[in-house]
Amino acid sequence: MAKKEDARYGYSVTEILLRPLNEDGTQPVYNNLIGGVGPFDLSGSSDPTGASIPFTTKIDSTAAENDTINVTAAVDLTAVTVAEMVTAINTSAPTAVTASAEAVTGRIKIVFGSPAVAGSNVQFYGELAEILLLGQGFGQRIIYSNTMQSFSDDPISKDEETFTITDANGIDTEVVTDGYKKGLSGVLTETAQDYLTRALIEGGTYDETALTYDDPTSNSSKIYFKIEVYSSIYRFGTNKVGDLVGYVKQEIFSCKGNFGGRTRERGILTSTYNYTATSPRDSSGNITTASTETQLTTAVYDALLLSTIAV
Repeated sequence: MAKKEDARYGYSVTEILLRPLNEDGTQPVYNNLIGGVGPFDLSGSSDPTGASIPFTTKIDSTAAENDTINVTAAVDLTAVTVAEMVTAINTSAPTAVTASAEAVTGRIKIVFGSPAVAGSNVQFYGELAEILLLGQGFGQRIIYSNTMQSFSDDPISKDEETFTITDANGIDTEVVTDGYKKGLSGVLTETAQDYLTRALIEGGTYDETALTYDDPTSNSSKIYFKIEVYSSIYRFGTNKVGDLVGYVKQEIFSCKGNFGGRTRERGILTSTYNYTATSPRDSSGNITTASTETQLTTAVYDALLLSTIAV
């Protein structure tokens, strides 16, 4: 419990970031973007000759950098190996980016060096990233929103159980087991029509050139993703909007979701997205937390420049 003088009160959601997990289910961090094991087929790409496959990189709030790779040296353009892709990416030399094959699995791995540091928001997306299965084929791309109407998170729990045996004298002996939290679920309600958000959460396909969106089918794969939710904090009493004293960042590490629907009627359309989050495992196989909340000062929050992270 808290005294009023020390109490803090949570207010509305301010901003949300969404990003796909790595192909192997691990968290995408600046020195560990993991894609597929290959070989990779370029026959359906925008340039099946392999001479110019585009991609984009970005670090925090810096400008996005557009590049291409040339893999014409590959033995078979319908089956380009991880080693051939690594050579082509490193020859292209995108700023601060180094490609390699992950030591144990042989998957393609992207590492960002300086100016990226621990905690940096890094992105590697576009046609090449989709071919390499970075971000599970979505590309390692961050989606930003400050147009959410609401965001909910409710615990998913294992209930306590009671086991009872009754003896001949009518006396019960009981054991009540401990329940535990298994994860969380909730709903994102978005006021803007954002097909990138929809594509990430439900696994559809958005063509940003043709401006068309295709629903997923029964053959489509779910994309697992991370959510970062930011909300403002106030002191007790009457506050003006600018009187906030900080923020809370909630990270929900391993989610899957679906498009909850919309109603076209007289008024502004909203879209709902349902998500379910479970506790992921670390590289050693240990179960880790499904969600972490971190208190931020206003100065730390402002320095994040969240609105400039996404493209």
